[in-house]
Amino acid sequence: MAAPVIDVVTVTSLFAAASLLVVAYLLSLRVLPAKCTTRTRVLFIWHLFDSLIHFLFEGSFLYNCFNVFLPISEVKLKLGVEPFIVTPPGVYFLGRSDRIYGPAYGTSPTSLLWQEYAKADKRWGGVR
Repeated sequence: MAAPVIDVVTVTSLFAAASLLVVAYLLSLRVLPAKCTTRTRVLFIWHLFDSLIHFLFEGSFLYNCFNVFLPISEVKLKLGVEPFIVTPPGVYFLGRSDRIYGPAYGTSPTSLLWQEYAKADKRWGGVR
């Protein structure tokens, strides 16, 4: 097993997640009364942080799944690897047998974030 690599994408992804925690904390200071209990503040921060992660990060995964693609004929040429197909034979995502969809085929910051995640579980790299 290869040693983990700490690169710019890894650091940026971790910074983005930590930033959402800071945003949740700052919003708790802004919207909760000063007299609220520590338990209430912690629960507020946790739920807000969790919802921000789901909407922003996981929402970006869905965006990449539906809008980022490469023609299958170009995957090997551009990426140097065979397409990773996760659907059963004869099943094509969005009915397109000529395309392969997913963050593995994009270059945006959110695509790079999911490419990093896919290093641990390659199913997160594509949908077809």
